[in-house]
Amino acid sequence: MGSGKTSTGKALAAKLGWPFADLDDLIAEDAGKSIPEIFEEGGEEAFRALELNALRRYLRSSASSRVLALGGGTLMQSEARQLVRESCKCVYLKAGAPALYENLTWEGEALKRPLLSQGKDLRGRIEELLAMREAVYESAADLSVNVEHLAPEQVADDILKRLENLKQ
Repeated sequence: MGSGKTSTGKALAAKLGWPFADLDDLIAEDAGKSIPEIFEEGGEEAFRALELNALRRYLRSSASSRVLALGGGTLMQSEARQLVRESCKCVYLKAGAPALYENLTWEGEALKRPLLSQGKDLRGRIEELLAMREAVYESAADLSVNVEHLAPEQVADDILKRLENLKQ
C-alpha cells in the first residue's frame, strides 16, 4: 500500500543476485487481466482467491532463494500468513499514513489500486487500512524496517544488514 515493496524488492533481489517477483504481477498473469479488472469483475473476494492461489504456487515452486513482494492485503488471510511463515523470511516495510499518502499521491499511484480508489477520502482510507493491517503485519514479520524518506536501495541495504544479524 505505497511502502515501496516492489521497488525495494527489486533492489534487494539485485543485491542478492536472486530472482524477483511481484505477487500482483503473478495474479494478473494467471487471470489474464489487470488487478483493477479483477476487482471490477469479481470484487475483492475473487481477487483474494486468485492471490492465495498465486502465492501457494509460487512458494511451492522449486526455487529456494528469491524475493517476492506481497500485496498490501495478502497477509490478512490466515492461510497466506501460514504459507509465508513456513516458506521464507517476511519483512514489513513500515511507514505511517502521512508517508503512505505522499507516496500514493505521487503521479496518481492511488488510482491504480482498487481498494484505495473506492472512496473520495484517500487519506482516511489509508489510515483505515493501516489501522486494520498494522498489527497483522507486525506479527507476521521477521523484521520491521522503517522506510519513510528512504530510497529503495537504502532500505534494501538495511534489510541485508538486519537479515545477517538474524543469522548470528
